[in-house]
Amino acid sequence: MFTDRSSTVGYWVAKMDVFLLLSRYEGLPNVLIEAQYMGVRVVTTPAGGASECLINGTTGYVLECCEQPCLDNLVMRAHELANRAGDRSLFALDGAGRRFLDENFSIPQMLKSFVSCTASTCASEADQLQSQAA
Repeated sequence: MFTDRSSTVGYWVAKMDVFLLLSRYEGLPNVLIEAQYMGVRVVTTPAGGASECLINGTTGYVLECCEQPCLDNLVMRAHELANRAGDRSLFALDGAGRRFLDENFSIPQMLKSFVSCTASTCASEADQLQSQAA
């Protein structure tokens, strides 16, 4: 499905059976996380951190390469996931997909990771300052 620019992206994603991201370059593609939080399975190239955003074979698939992904494999994976689109249990509150997303990408988890990282960095810097002062 191709739409023009839209301010109602969530509406369109909710209509999808499978979300495809065929980027060559990415950072951490939030769109993959967002699609899964909306209950949509994903197929992506391994660009950037894409492979970290899903459970390969369960909530989606990571294709073999970014530059020239095999279209037969893409279609096969998308078709397989589309056939499972009606099964929403994976992304239900107690589903494996939802648990994966919450454990890795929820706001509380990101805040916990940030505080932990910041605290350990600050502690390390404080230790360095103390040893330099001694």
